[in-house]
Amino acid sequence: MKKIKLLISALLLFAAGAMHSQVVVTATLGNPPPWGPAEGVGVRYYYIPDIQAYYDVSSSMYIYNSNGRWIHSANLPRAHRDYDLYGGHKVLLKDYHGERPYDNYKDHQRDYPKGYNHGQEQKTFGQRPGNDKGHGGDDHGHDKH
Repeated sequence: MKKIKLLISALLLFAAGAMHSQVVVTATLGNPPPWGPAEGVGVRYYYIPDIQAYYDVSSSMYIYNSNGRWIHSANLPRAHRDYDLYGGHKVLLKDYHGERPYDNYKDHQRDYPKGYNHGQEQKTFGQRPGNDKGHGGDDHGHDKH
């Protein structure tokens, strides 16, 4: 009887540890930025074709190439600081789980050239600042001047 109780206790401890591990993995992903695609919850990386850069949801960092080196930065490079992240298309890298999405840059650049759009408005996770129309509104992600 003692062996059965010990075995059950060991199984419960193992199961509790496995559940804790799952929670930790889920918690480390982070929340998508408000300009991120609404369907992107749970995706770590976005590729942004118009500026040929990546966004890492888990670290809230942009990843872009500068003079042959991949830079991780909290900000877009100076040349793209005015880029409309709400209106520009983001490609969800759903099947990539590594640490260096740019290892596939040539494929991403070929498959998703500048101006790439899959033909449908991309709803955002959050609301554009100053836009009271909701996720994406009806202005197709562009400010009216």
